[in-house]
Amino acid sequence: RIAAGATDLVVDGSGRILLLGWASSGDGREVPAVVRLRTNGSIDADWGNQGLARSDSATLRRPIGFPPVVGALLPDGRLLVAA
Repeated sequence: RIAAGATDLVVDGSGRILLLGWASSGDGREVPAVVRLRTNGSIDADWGNQGLARSDSATLRRPIGFPPVVGALLPDGRLLVAA
């Protein structure tokens, strides 16, 4: 689940929606995260961990407030995420 809502949205070449934002890391930190939705808007549970991919960096933490997590689709189909 993305906390405080998505801060960016990217649509891939197949029409799937990638929502970017902050999510709980499970240890009390908020980390950049991506949720992938199918073209019909349902969560793509076959992707990531039940549709959610989170940064696993131990040093990356959400600053005060919720600055945007943004993404760009690269020509080879990979997603570049910046926080």
